[in-house]
Amino acid sequence: MFKIRSEQIRLFQPDAEEAFVRRVMSYVRERHGNRSVKLPDGAVIISGLSEETLREMVEGGIARARAYGITWKSSLMSYVMLMFLTAPNFDEHRAVAEFLTNEEIEPDRRIDKMMDEISNKIWPEVEAHYDPKTWNLRIELETV
Repeated sequence: MFKIRSEQIRLFQPDAEEAFVRRVMSYVRERHGNRSVKLPDGAVIISGLSEETLREMVEGGIARARAYGITWKSSLMSYVMLMFLTAPNFDEHRAVAEFLTNEEIEPDRRIDKMMDEISNKIWPEVEAHYDPKTWNLRIELETV
């Protein structure tokens, strides 16, 4: 029987992570390229973002999601998409934070549960508190 040791699996991890980041970047560009996002220097259309800037935003979003214990690719993607579609700091809204930190819900199920149960009334509040500086929090979150 063929066995793959954990050391061998770890060697493939960087490639798998890179492929996932590229997939998220492509999805953002293809599905939402005409949307505007606010950056610290001003608003820009997603399709006009450089590869490097979009990569930093996506990687920062993934790191932010992982800080909540989220590991499933589908849940990571949902989290990052919420950042682009609502606000990069959407997780700071009290109602959202309650779901993302709820220890009774498995971390990878929190986003779906939140989307099923949270009131649509909070999204305008989330957008009203949009903080463009949040896109730059990746390094801070990784060191926490």
